[in-house]
Amino acid sequence: MSDNLPTINAQGNAQIRQRPSYLLMTGTLHSVDTTLELALRVLRKKCDAATQWLKRLDAIDIEFGEPRFPDQVENDPMQAVRKRFGKLSPATSGSNQKKIMISFTALWPIEAMSSDDVLIFADRLRFEVEDLSDSEETKPEVPDWSSEMEMEQIQSLMSGMLEMRANDSSTQFLFVSRLSDEKRDEGIRTALDDARSRATVLAQAAGGTLGNLRMINCYQTDLTNPAVSYQRMQRNVLTPTLADTSYGAKENEIISESPRAVDFKITVSVMFELDT
Repeated sequence: MSDNLPTINAQGNAQIRQRPSYLLMTGTLHSVDTTLELALRVLRKKCDAATQWLKRLDAIDIEFGEPRFPDQVENDPMQAVRKRFGKLSPATSGSNQKKIMISFTALWPIEAMSSDDVLIFADRLRFEVEDLSDSEETKPEVPDWSSEMEMEQIQSLMSGMLEMRANDSSTQFLFVSRLSDEKRDEGIRTALDDARSRATVLAQAAGGTLGNLRMINCYQTDLTNPAVSYQRMQRNVLTPTLADTSYGAKENEIISESPRAVDFKITVSVMFELDT
């Protein structure tokens, strides 16, 4: 093989549409007490109560982040600007009590559900959260699992999860579209065939044929539908939401506030020698 041989460069693409695979719930628990030790103790009890509650709703992969003070949440640049110019008061101002918080996430598999069932399921979870945060006057009928946990504890837990705090944190439901290894590998093969086909056309147009393969690269992107700008903006908005949680978005995942299907794009670049 000689470096002086002419070469042909081409790219091939494969687009894979993927419906949401998981429903991701993010939330924050708060604790306030006279000492940090007491606040941490209460927070751990709330974590245990939240775990039991989420398991009763068939959640999987329930994870908690690290305890922190409310004024340590600075992941969102807009929050820092608003706090800087007095639009957002520090959560600990005017009080000697110790206030701490912790973020959590929970997953529900929804890939096997129909689009209608996904919407119904998500609405049911939202109803469960809102229902449990009602006041004493409108407290709902005690569910079957209340025998293992005091209803007052659940009421306190959910009120803490849903109450809007100084850092604008609240329970949120997101949709995770995850590209499986099998679909990714199939996409790579499709993109490679496309690249080879394009290279063949170029070689024939140049009056030659494809020679040895000298280089091949593959990469994946997820901004392939017409609303590219919106997808990019939405990802930037969700970054601070997930930054305080223990959930780490994987390379083959797209997280969105919408239950709509998303597009993964796989691109393969090739370089062939040109035989003339």
